[in-house]
Amino acid sequence: MTTRAEKAEAKLAVVDSMLLEIWVAYNRIGDALKMVKREHTERIICPSCHKEQVATVEHTWPFYSYVHFCECGYTIMESEWEKVKE
Repeated sequence: MTTRAEKAEAKLAVVDSMLLEIWVAYNRIGDALKMVKREHTERIICPSCHKEQVATVEHTWPFYSYVHFCECGYTIMESEWEKVKE
């Protein structure tokens, strides 16, 4: 017959094993992400000064980051992001 302490210890061993598997998978994903380009550039128009800008889009998780600081000092956020039409 097992005691409550032994049952709890067995459950902790299972959790430890699962955490180790998650940690290994996380590190593999991290290594794969290092090999992938994590940004790209887009030509956008500043809503303040109307100048064309080359902005960098960061590939962050879970969503890309659309923030650019214009030469005029204006901060362009995703809601104002207007790509230049080719």
